[in-house]
Amino acid sequence: MKKSFKSFILIAIAMVILTGCGSTYNPYVVSPTPIKKEQSKYYLQDISLVLDDSMGKLETRTIYLNQETLRKSFEEFINSELKEQGAYAEGDLKISIEMYYARIFNTGGRKLNKPEFHYSIKVFDQNNTLLAHYNIPRSTTQYNAIRNFAVNMQIGTFQRDEKDEPEDIALISKTLVKELRELGQ
Repeated sequence: MKKSFKSFILIAIAMVILTGCGSTYNPYVVSPTPIKKEQSKYYLQDISLVLDDSMGKLETRTIYLNQETLRKSFEEFINSELKEQGAYAEGDLKISIEMYYARIFNTGGRKLNKPEFHYSIKVFDQNNTLLAHYNIPRSTTQYNAIRNFAVNMQIGTFQRDEKDEPEDIALISKTLVKELRELGQ
């Protein structure tokens, strides 16, 4: 009896592991997807943003972008990045973004740390048919090794502030568009 119970447990564990390894992520709602990898053109239909700037903030004066201004900054950076990567065209696929952005303040509550963010993207055709939907889990900015070291030094020496936030917005936008361009067959 003990031997068969152990065998059953081992088989059950193996099935769970193999099932997890065999599953694949599929963001596509329509199959086959009409989205063409690195060829489809997009335009930003809308972006909603929730700003959380309560993490470590001690100051009450507002030298940082408010929620609406931050949303508009993301909108501008995403559109600019779509154009720069040759992926922008009004009248093609529409994207809708829901983003959460946490502005994290360093010890003392006046200087910035790296932000945390997560977002959800929906891709629609011109008939408003949902073609794809995916989520990016809570993340932070990751620059190349040299720039990442410099940013970490700024954070460690309390020198990163509101003037540096557009750099984070630009990196998040660039990454978002790069991921979007990877959609499709």
